Amino acid sequence: MMVRDRVTQLRIRGMRTLADVVLDLDGLTVLIGDNGTGKSTILEACEILHRAAYEGFGDDVQRIHGGAPSLLRVGVTEMVLGVRIEGNGDPLDYELGFDPPAGTARERLRTLPHEGAPAVLERVG
Repeated sequence: MMVRDRVTQLRIRGMRTLADVVLDLDGLTVLIGDNGTGKSTILEACEILHRAAYEGFGDDVQRIHGGAPSLLRVGVTEMVLGVRIEGNGDPLDYELGFDPPAGTARERLRTLPHEGAPAVLERVG
């Protein structure tokens, strides 16, 4: 049986109301909680990660989300979004980081499960 690639983990650090969240995703995931606890922020992080693969990503972050500084949690200087993707091949770990005060962003894609595994892709700019 062929297993399709899917996101099995979502990581969000320093975004809006979320200080440091790791969600392990298995099958159906339902978000339930009081207002202001981060449900919409989780969905927004998913949208940003999805758009990162397309041309015009920087413009989309600015136009749709108000730019990286508006996404940043109060009191922090960096926001990091990440996903783990698993399926038929080696698991992949993708991370997208923003440092709005310095005006930089970075991307890193690496194979897992070796924590010391070399990056397949690493881009700063």
